[in-house]
Amino acid sequence: MERLVFSGVSNAKGERRFSLFSVQTRSPPRRWKNEFLKTFADLVWCVPAVIIGSWFGVKLYPYLNGNLFKRIIIGLILLSGITLLILK
Repeated sequence: MERLVFSGVSNAKGERRFSLFSVQTRSPPRRWKNEFLKTFADLVWCVPAVIIGSWFGVKLYPYLNGNLFKRIIIGLILLSGITLLILK
């Protein structure tokens, strides 16, 4: 599909120049739609986990001291990294 674009540019002197040129456009490949749907499905699965994890964090935070909280966070980050290495 070809589209015509009208563009205007001004230089340092303030003179304006206009030009008309054509741009070739194509529709996105069908696989982009499939990738979008896969990503959206992953997002839908992650939302409940984030909500539940946040709720547990809010409920447990008052009972933890700063040092224990830091250790738990570092442990979760380490577990996340190991999981990424194993699954990839």
